[in-house]
Amino acid sequence: MKRTTLFFLFLFTIQLLKGQSISQFHLYSYNQALFNPAVAGAENKHIVAVQGQYFMDDKLFEKGNPYTGLISYEGNIKSINSGIGAMIVTDKIGVYSTKKMGLSYNYKINLSPSSVFRIGVRPTISRHVIKFSDIIFGDQMDSFGNPIDPLVAYPEKETQSKADLDVGMYFNSFGFYAGISLSNVFKHEYESNAVVDNVTYGDEFSDRLFMLLIGKKINLPVIKIDPSIALIKNEDYAYLFLNNNLVIKNLILVGGTFSKSLHHSEYYDFSINGGVSIVNRVELIALFYSRQSHRPETSSDYKFFEGMIRVKI
Repeated sequence: MKRTTLFFLFLFTIQLLKGQSISQFHLYSYNQALFNPAVAGAENKHIVAVQGQYFMDDKLFEKGNPYTGLISYEGNIKSINSGIGAMIVTDKIGVYSTKKMGLSYNYKINLSPSSVFRIGVRPTISRHVIKFSDIIFGDQMDSFGNPIDPLVAYPEKETQSKADLDVGMYFNSFGFYAGISLSNVFKHEYESNAVVDNVTYGDEFSDRLFMLLIGKKINLPVIKIDPSIALIKNEDYAYLFLNNNLVIKNLILVGGTFSKSLHHSEYYDFSINGGVSIVNRVELIALFYSRQSHRPETSSDYKFFEGMIRVKI
């Protein structure tokens, strides 16, 4: 019974982790450089962004709700036709946590006065931790609440660190833009080696991620419109994102995103975001609500809150 419980808990952790990674893309249009190193500096400004995401419903192993936090910077160096960037991302869900850091560089090629092509790279280093010692059940404790029969005998905690590379290309002409990127170019496999009663359990998955983004910025007298479509794919899932952001009188930010799984017709996700822009320098953005609907027999809906602050100089 214990072995079966561990196996399904671990699989549930991995599946929820994949769901959380999908939700991270709902504000992609406000911070494209996070997913594509070639976008860094495309706005010709120095931009610092702080972003956080918190799941409100899913208590996992009684170790707190899943969350994601990040700090990023991007800037344009006109004298050498280059863009630079940096990011730090931390992610935690149940017994699994990861931290990733990266530095971006891209070179800008001016095809015409209004058309620009960029190609960029981002070396990264990440650290992944699975803490099996946090999985404790009532029948493994004595009358004083102390563990007497740990469910996971070996190892107590698994830590894996790796260096990798993100690459991307970005094209911009008369408000039309298109980008393509591949994160984690060097394929790595992560496999748990939890041992229970001399039996090894675990799950293996790759973190390589492909993203294709196409959009168009439309400037009208009172309102700016930014519709876009994105395809996000790894070895486990493929999602199509439809997004539209509005900027009203350079002050009010309103947007929405709808995503749909290309593998499972019943998997969808939607969100609404809004915020304010202060003198075109500081943007405060909040993702009001999002729901991920999955097969009723395997998962419940997820609700989360996400916020972002962007400072432009």
